[in-house]
Amino acid sequence: MKSLPLAELELVAWGAASSGMRSKLFATIQSELLDRFQLIGSCTRLAEWMAIVEAVQAILWACKFSGNIRTQFESESIRFLQEGGADFDTAGACCVPTLDSPQSSTICRSSLGASLLHEPRVVLDLPDRTAVLKPAGWEVHNSNTQWQLTSWAKAQQAGA
Repeated sequence: MKSLPLAELELVAWGAASSGMRSKLFATIQSELLDRFQLIGSCTRLAEWMAIVEAVQAILWACKFSGNIRTQFESESIRFLQEGGADFDTAGACCVPTLDSPQSSTICRSSLGASLLHEPRVVLDLPDRTAVLKPAGWEVHNSNTQWQLTSWAKAQQAGA
């Protein structure tokens, strides 16, 4: 399991869940992912972080679907995702751990463009909803700062 990329761990988890397996395979997958959470010092780009988030969530869902989720795995996964997301919200924070393998190459967050860190942007636009990347320092709706995401969204909608 240690040599499998994260995307393949996700496929194994869903394959086992869909087959109705109740085996030690889920414990092995969860242990492997917990070990990868402990990696420190590697960095990732936002797109890679989003792929990690999707894979971790998919593995969580597969384990829950199968009824084979350990409480420690669930709580540590949530903590890992929250802390990694907070790192991206914090201006100047460089790194978020990668999960593919201990030998992963280091890619620093400093490679993100400055505009990505300081200007909101639409990351998903569907007919019934829109997802916006909110930079650090911006508030969704709060009178304590001039950087209001609600005002930005209204201006974007008016310009469309």
